[in-house]
Amino acid sequence: MTIRRKCIWWSVSATMAVTFGIFLLHREILFSTLNGWEIDLRQASILELAFGSKCNLHLKPPTGQPQSVELLQDWFRSPIVVIPSSKTNILFCVYDNDVDWQAIRIHADLPFAKIAQDSPLAGVVLRATCRIERVLKNDTNDWHFMSDAVRQMSPRQFGNEAVHFGFLRTSKEQLAHSLQNFGDQGQYPGDVFIPHYIKSRNTNNEPAAPF
Repeated sequence: MTIRRKCIWWSVSATMAVTFGIFLLHREILFSTLNGWEIDLRQASILELAFGSKCNLHLKPPTGQPQSVELLQDWFRSPIVVIPSSKTNILFCVYDNDVDWQAIRIHADLPFAKIAQDSPLAGVVLRATCRIERVLKNDTNDWHFMSDAVRQMSPRQFGNEAVHFGFLRTSKEQLAHSLQNFGDQGQYPGDVFIPHYIKSRNTNNEPAAPF
């Protein structure tokens, strides 16, 4: 083998090794919040996403025991960003559920409770050591809180703390708008939502019928 062929062979081998390494790489997002949370989000590698994998959230609340949550992650579904709430031991996690955005409420100080089979989170939450709840569409204060929190993030903070992977790419502005619109969701079990346009058209101040 000539020197030129050896150089080409080594170049190809090195490129393949680097490429394979990238496919196996796990991105880890570490940050602390102003109210004392320490968050470690480790997402699946590109190779794992192809077969469906998990994203690990290791959470250390300001008080109490550390908690961990495992959420389904593939090319179309993934947690996107974690947002601390105004309450000390509660976090929100915005989840890209392919057809819409789901908001997950994590209670670090409550024990895990079984998730209903008809909930969109039933196949999303793979394991958790604390209480996990879906934020319902009628929890309007929580949706507006999350939307405002995303809007107030600087572009750098959003870039550092949000998951940007494969098809899971969204802008800060797009996400904030979708959260303002309750994740662009349809109706799921447990939702009781009164559309704003019905409220505005109800001139007799009578309660509008939920649907």
